[in-house]
Amino acid sequence: MQMILQKTAVLGAGTMGAQIAGHLANAGYPVLLLDITKEAAERGVGALDKASPAPLFTPDRIRQIQTGSFDDDLSQLRQSDWTIEAVVEDAEIKRALLARIDGVRKPGSLITTNTSGLNVSSLATGRSEN
Repeated sequence: MQMILQKTAVLGAGTMGAQIAGHLANAGYPVLLLDITKEAAERGVGALDKASPAPLFTPDRIRQIQTGSFDDDLSQLRQSDWTIEAVVEDAEIKRALLARIDGVRKPGSLITTNTSGLNVSSLATGRSEN
């Protein structure tokens, strides 16, 4: 089965999350970038605009990125074909967020993590495969 990506989401607007959102925007995908607050997500987008070297191919790519907060906008993951978790490297925080994602995600969508040092299997334990 081939999946066609139409919408993407990145959870966590720190350096890594914002850069991932920028790369998805460069590829032409609409991106929902969420963080604890909408203001934190907007700061992540603002950092992209100021970074050197510029992570965006052209400045107008920034318009591909919509911002929001976990509390107000997580339900928008129902439209996301691929959600990338990129929050702080804390297993409990990641597990709690992944559990929240399970309740709102689009069936069959991809959920991935950007963890660099945590055991992915331990994060996935108990998660839905749909």
